[in-house]
Amino acid sequence: MFETADLLLTPTTPGPPHGHDGPGERINTALTWAFNLSGHPAISIPAGFDSCGLPVGLQAVARHGREADLVAAALLTSSAVEVAPWPP
Repeated sequence: MFETADLLLTPTTPGPPHGHDGPGERINTALTWAFNLSGHPAISIPAGFDSCGLPVGLQAVARHGREADLVAAALLTSSAVEVAPWPP
């Protein structure tokens, strides 16, 4: 994939987060595990909130050794998209 693209963009998770009491009936597997196993550098960039007010993350993944591309993408995203800060 990285022969034709510099970055792969995915949601950080495929669904909403579970509460502090655990997942219960809802299982939510992060989309980060594959890149933890492959060793590809990745970053989660805050991307706003869903309709329930829960935070949403955009994951960017780069080629091996291209961490600087992720930092640049995060800086560009944060300056191009106005995201309200997470509530205290």
